[in-house]
Amino acid sequence: MFFRVSLVPRHRLNASNWLSPFLQNSPLVDRDAFLSVAAFKSFDDKGAVWSLINAALKANVYRWPAESRELAVVVLAWLTSVADRRVRDLSAKAMARATGNSA
Repeated sequence: MFFRVSLVPRHRLNASNWLSPFLQNSPLVDRDAFLSVAAFKSFDDKGAVWSLINAALKANVYRWPAESRELAVVVLAWLTSVADRRVRDLSAKAMARATGNSA
């Protein structure tokens, strides 16, 4: 659920307002377990994590509102810390593309 609203500007549960503070204030071991399981499940179920990564890799991200693109980068940055290599590596590539740092 929390991945779905992470990119919505001014939403109280977006990446800046809720996701990052929640993850930053969680004990490391709890955060890693929670985030890794949630990301893995969402990616495998072709949910919000899978959709965000694929959109950031394939869509014209510069047509997205700037705030949504910034929120996407926040979520993708968190996803680079998960245990699932597919999610971690694709998130890093997607983040680089969304920030304009891709090759």
